[in-house]
Amino acid sequence: MWGAGKRTPSEHGPREGTPSEPGTRGQHVLIVGGTGRTGRRLVQKLCDDPHISEVTAVVRDPVKAQLVFGPEHDSERLDGKINIVEGDLTDVGAWASELQGVSQVVTAVSCGLCTDPLVVLGVRDPPAPLPSDVDGDGIAQLASAAREHGVQRFVAVTTASAGSPWSLAAIFLNLYHHGSVKEKWRGEQAIRSSGLDYVIIRPYGLGRDVGDPKYVAPPPGPRGIEFSQGRETRGARRHIPRDDVASLCHEALRLDR
Repeated sequence: MWGAGKRTPSEHGPREGTPSEPGTRGQHVLIVGGTGRTGRRLVQKLCDDPHISEVTAVVRDPVKAQLVFGPEHDSERLDGKINIVEGDLTDVGAWASELQGVSQVVTAVSCGLCTDPLVVLGVRDPPAPLPSDVDGDGIAQLASAAREHGVQRFVAVTTASAGSPWSLAAIFLNLYHHGSVKEKWRGEQAIRSSGLDYVIIRPYGLGRDVGDPKYVAPPPGPRGIEFSQGRETRGARRHIPRDDVASLCHEALRLDR
């Protein structure tokens, strides 16, 4: 059932067909990053949502997916509704056919690779994947494939620093994580230019701490909505619980067109 490259057929509806409109019953949602700390929370919410008939989780490690979504993780509520597909954003073409019949796509991924000074100096070959492969090129490939397969909406979790590229936080993250903020911005731009309806969510920092951080919602563009965690937050309030981010993604998927 959880074999590499295999899918679990849903018992809640057909795999093929025209994607459902966002905000209606019978939606098929594909999520990249479903086994991550934010993604797994969203998968649970989607599987509990009667408006979602099918969830496809694209994962790099099917074994990890089995541990996350297996019997010890209340699989009775997930079984029959979730499909596991092995793949990642470095080779979207290998699994792009899974987008057939998908109504909405969510990405909750981030390449947190730390900068290697020897790579910067040219002494050592760069590792793979880099943020450019995942947060930049990968998101761009997925946005293009989603449009080709008739997906209606793209929901992406990025970072608040993408909206302030010259801030100290953005400069530090770019230096410390192989240009991660720059690449997240490039991925956002690919989503904006894709022609898809989109929602971009920019948390300042992810954590478990409680609080009520404020959000600033810039005026939406012709086809997009963007939420950025407010800069006026201080201290622990700069962090937002991952469950809240998952809830924002869930609400974005439920928005009417």
